[in-house]
Amino acid sequence: LAKMKIASMALLQDNEKGSVFTFDNYKLVFRKKGTISGEGTKIPDGKLVLLQGSAEIREGEQIQTVEGPAVIVFSSENNNHIIKALTDIMFLELRG
Repeated sequence: LAKMKIASMALLQDNEKGSVFTFDNYKLVFRKKGTISGEGTKIPDGKLVLLQGSAEIREGEQIQTVEGPAVIVFSSENNNHIIKALTDIMFLELRG
């Protein structure tokens, strides 16, 4: 039988907005209510998984309120987006 492997996640960032952890090619992001993320950043595969909470997601002129769990697939190549946490949120994205 193969043994189960357990690894700690590396803390990438911890500040007043929340915290970001990395593992393999992913980022696990915790954001506090009222904070904004994603300004000018790109997600390599254009997908964001909102695991928990409620967020306002903006891509270009399009704005949608999303409740987790949900998968958001950005439509544009540059997927320039803004995420406003309406509650404390947790999301997963591919690392750039």
